[in-house]
Amino acid sequence: MSNGVSRETWNRAEDHDTKLDLLFDKLEYMETVFSPKRICLLGAMGGRQNIKLFRLEQTGQGALGALVLNGQYFCSFLMPDAGGDKYQIPSGQYKCKRFHGHKWKDTFEIVVENHSALLFHSGNVEAHSMGCVLLGQYPGKLKGQRAVLNSGVTFKEFMRRLENVKEFDLSIIDCYGECV
Repeated sequence: MSNGVSRETWNRAEDHDTKLDLLFDKLEYMETVFSPKRICLLGAMGGRQNIKLFRLEQTGQGALGALVLNGQYFCSFLMPDAGGDKYQIPSGQYKCKRFHGHKWKDTFEIVVENHSALLFHSGNVEAHSMGCVLLGQYPGKLKGQRAVLNSGVTFKEFMRRLENVKEFDLSIIDCYGECV
């Protein structure tokens, strides 16, 4: 990592909390390197909400990471892993728009070509998602499965913070070896 954390250190970080600490170090480093004006230009993108999903680790029980909202850590997330019968959104840049459905009355859809209803919502384990992003306050285990916990409250707070937002920019960044 360009903030002085070597690839070896990143790869040796075996748990989610250690990788979050390294990610926070990276974000702090970026704030010292870039001027506040440049950070505003890079992060806000003309006043639009900017959300980044940093995938920190992946197993057969899903990809676990950190959601950063406008340059600040907000919560942990879990999404399906890249194998099996579930879809994992590739790393890249996306638009998200407000979505109203039968099960999820008010949330956001990640607009991905040839896919629909890839949503942000509450849920704890990979089985609760067919490709969606599950939000939780912190990672843990639930009945022996990798999970994000306190999901309902975390999702409500996410929606509260975005209550007047119709769409936003999303970056999905893989940080399995080195966070770019």
